[in-house]
Amino acid sequence: MKLLALGISGTITYLLVVLVLRAPFDLDTLRTMPINDLGDALTGVLGPVGIFWLILGFYQQGRELKQNGEALHLQAEELRNAVEQHKEMVAATRDGLEFTKARHEEERSVAEKLRQPHFIPETPSEDPDAVQKKVRRWWGALKLSSQTGPIHDLVVICQQPGFQLGEAKANIESGQKVEFCISPMEGALRIAFPRTLALVVHYRDSNGGRYQQVIIWEPGFGGATLVSNNYSPLSGQK
Repeated sequence: MKLLALGISGTITYLLVVLVLRAPFDLDTLRTMPINDLGDALTGVLGPVGIFWLILGFYQQGRELKQNGEALHLQAEELRNAVEQHKEMVAATRDGLEFTKARHEEERSVAEKLRQPHFIPETPSEDPDAVQKKVRRWWGALKLSSQTGPIHDLVVICQQPGFQLGEAKANIESGQKVEFCISPMEGALRIAFPRTLALVVHYRDSNGGRYQQVIIWEPGFGGATLVSNNYSPLSGQK
């Protein structure tokens, strides 16, 4: 709009200057002037006006090209920002899928492990009659998980040096308990107080799979505290 106003005002000013310079102007001369001379006169008068408008057109075209370049630059920036946002969304979606997959794998692993036959240890209690006789003896029980079937060939081993374990049942049904007694071996120190009570349990399920469970307590006066309880299948054994 500014260039248009400049062009109109410049044209009017130029024509007024020409009229002033050529005054007085005789119209009869124009009527009697040959066509060739009239064309040359109009060309001489209007030629600078055409050149002036041509220059304004170049300026206008330059402005439009600049505006188009800025618009393309803005579009490129918006496209770049959209691509970055899309990358962030893809990364967030991938992280969410990986987290969900990891959680499902963990839940599946926990559920699969719970389906494996295992014992739930009960806290051993110290035999008060044995304490009065200055002998350390602990009574406890292992309960087979109710989510599994029966187990066979049960073997319970006491890993505490100087202590022995009473015999346990060989076959156990789901939900049943196996009671055990940990007591000093013959000839051991009668007032021996172990730092830990450790049991290793071996057994076989109905499908022939063999398992091992290691249970460790920390004994105290009157009872014991469970330290660890790990069970796992024995791979490659049937």
